[in-house]
Amino acid sequence: DGNWGRWSEWSSCSVTCDNGVQSRHRSCNAPAPSKYGKTCAGSNKQTAVCTVRRCKLG
Repeated sequence: DGNWGRWSEWSSCSVTCDNGVQSRHRSCNAPAPSKYGKTCAGSNKQTAVCTVRRCKLG
């Protein structure tokens, strides 16, 4: 059966101010599933809200 590798670093926040989203990924390669093995369970992607400085008004 396959197992997940390590998570990548978090991406940059999707915005330059206020709230945005960032994500990270992992691969099913530690090891990859063999010919009849099961693939990794769960998601290969995580997302999180990121908060950057508040946007200036006006």
